[in-house]
Amino acid sequence: MRAKEKGKNMIISRDEYFRKFGFKEDPFASTNALQEELLEDCFVVPPYFPSLVGSSKMPKSSFVIAPRGTGKTAQRVMLEKLAEKENWMLAVVYDEFPIESVSNLNCLTLEDHLKRIMKSLIIAFLTELNNRPNVNLLEPYQKTQLKKLIELYLYGINSIEVENTIKKIRGISGKLEDLWCKAGDTITSIINAIATKQGMGNVDLSAKKKEESYELKDISSHYDFMEELFQSIGISAVYVLVDSIDETAVTGNNAEKSYHLIRPFILDLRLLERKTIVFKFFVWDKIERYWAEEFRNDRIENFHIQWRQHEIKELLSKRLMAYSDGKFSVLEDIFACDEKYIEYIYIFANNSPRDAINIMKSIFDEHLRINGENAEKPTEKAIVAGIEIFCKTKFEEMVAIDKQRQDLKRIKQATFTIPYLYNDIFKCESSTARNIPMPWTQAGIVYGSSSKIKVRKSKHPINVYTFADIRIARYVCSNQKLYDGIDKHNFIR
Repeated sequence: MRAKEKGKNMIISRDEYFRKFGFKEDPFASTNALQEELLEDCFVVPPYFPSLVGSSKMPKSSFVIAPRGTGKTAQRVMLEKLAEKENWMLAVVYDEFPIESVSNLNCLTLEDHLKRIMKSLIIAFLTELNNRPNVNLLEPYQKTQLKKLIELYLYGINSIEVENTIKKIRGISGKLEDLWCKAGDTITSIINAIATKQGMGNVDLSAKKKEESYELKDISSHYDFMEELFQSIGISAVYVLVDSIDETAVTGNNAEKSYHLIRPFILDLRLLERKTIVFKFFVWDKIERYWAEEFRNDRIENFHIQWRQHEIKELLSKRLMAYSDGKFSVLEDIFACDEKYIEYIYIFANNSPRDAINIMKSIFDEHLRINGENAEKPTEKAIVAGIEIFCKTKFEEMVAIDKQRQDLKRIKQATFTIPYLYNDIFKCESSTARNIPMPWTQAGIVYGSSSKIKVRKSKHPINVYTFADIRIARYVCSNQKLYDGIDKHNFIR
């Protein structure tokens, strides 16, 4: 190994840095709830969460609606963890949709969704049934009907499909893998072992078997029967957790396509008002504009995630305590600077948990890059540098069109007027300048003030335009000092 050069700062890993100061590991390494081992310790419970969980006797379908990065998946994971603790409920994650051969999402039907979900429900039920000590839990007619559903929905299923399915099920007593992933055992032999134990006889899951044709009314009756089966073994609620709607190859960053993916559910009120198998949707808020005339707010409960600054502070505090075993509890414990710089972290997080963590990550990236192995607590220099980098990244994320990026960066002010555009920036006719902000307002990048102002060069009051997001405003005004920009333009809304 090459010896350290005298006077040079050697780079150390983030985990190594945080362990040096008493953390178990980097508390800002991830913003993905699926990768958070300490999520329960860091989770800030929303006021509506008990209502989202609902009653064991009267579970309901619900929609959680929020912008990206505000904790929708974290709430889904907490419902999964609850299912692992409560014996009255099961949870099935539904985030892999039947879109493999779909070119137009309008062609996707409710039947397509329900067939796929039914596979998970049957596997979950068979597992729970197998784990029960009583081998005579089912009535003769239930055994006959269950055998038909197994053959209808699980025909041709292979071990990879089963493995993917069991990863989505939470709340089963015992380990799913112990039953379904036995070396050398085929899926058919495992199902037949369960069926034989319950006196149902062997099932035929041959891949060559022709799929029977059945309509929505048939599938609905199958769901009725599955509810009856779950209730017969003491499961009063099965939560189907519908997530990642806007993260598929087909929907991508398109809110309208994301809506059409789940539209079949929204149109079927009877499905959403089931009493045992209920649906919990975790939805990108941009989808809302497309369901205005179809979504029944009066019948289906929905919750909007709206974080406040004190909750962001609580979130970061919980992370510090969880990852340091209580050694640190507030940001002041891990920074060496004036409190106003710490407030900038909360301001630029803009009430977003993901952005708060990403800002912290940027700050420590810069701190370690500059100071290396000699890094102590970050000062205001690291905070400002981290926020600047974060704002640049956020600007590029939120302003997707390159021409808009170039034009916006020329403005250099957080608020502006049309005369400012044609006199000082674009040097064009006033009629041309009036059209310049139009695509910005349509994209939600800027908004026009509700009141007009008078200026010396104009006979009539004129509109004032303001950036809708403080991070975009900061990057546009990056020629100014961070604290001067905040004070001068009053970015905080």
